Amino acid sequence: MGPTEVLVVFAKAPFPGRVKTRLAASIGDEAACSWYRRCAEHVVSGVTAGSWHTQLWVDASDAVDAVGSWLRRQPLVQQGDDLGKRMLHAITHHAPARCVIVGTDAPDVNADTVRAAFDALDEHDVVLGPAYDGGYYLIGMRQPRAELFDGIAWSTDQVLTQTLTAATAAGASVHLLPPLRDIDTVEDLQWYAATSPSSTLAEHHERT
Repeated sequence: MGPTEVLVVFAKAPFPGRVKTRLAASIGDEAACSWYRRCAEHVVSGVTAGSWHTQLWVDASDAVDAVGSWLRRQPLVQQGDDLGKRMLHAITHHAPARCVIVGTDAPDVNADTVRAAFDALDEHDVVLGPAYDGGYYLIGMRQPRAELFDGIAWSTDQVLTQTLTAATAAGASVHLLPPLRDIDTVEDLQWYAATSPSSTLAEHHERT
């Protein structure tokens, strides 16, 4: 019998010029990649401190070896031509387990966040973690729901609203976690440094 709770972590190979491109436009490819490495390590270390099974998924086949040796977990390769299809594929792959997906861009995501998400699925069909940019940093489902990934304007400030509309149309009950911030731009990074001064990630920002 397989696990009943699976945490999917979407990650990318830490190659300069391939990660955090919006952040890199302000601080350069090397500094943005360095931030991504530190943030991803921080998130993965935090979210794996729980009883669920954790599975890394990477965005391309050439990232498997780099991410596997870096984060010390053997990743699977995401499938699909947009983010929604990739998330749906990962959730379907792990069915019938309850599945929660997080990325590696929100440094405040931790084991407590993941536990709250799985607990919410006791009474709700879907759980979402709203991001301040209008997207979400976490999505979880009791079972795959393709309709929540169809027709979404990915990488826009409409992602959360459109997903909630799709859930309502499908008759799916949704629980919202507290909002958190993805670090995508230099303004996001400055905000994080100002609001989390004791974080080692904030200290790293001061050196970039």
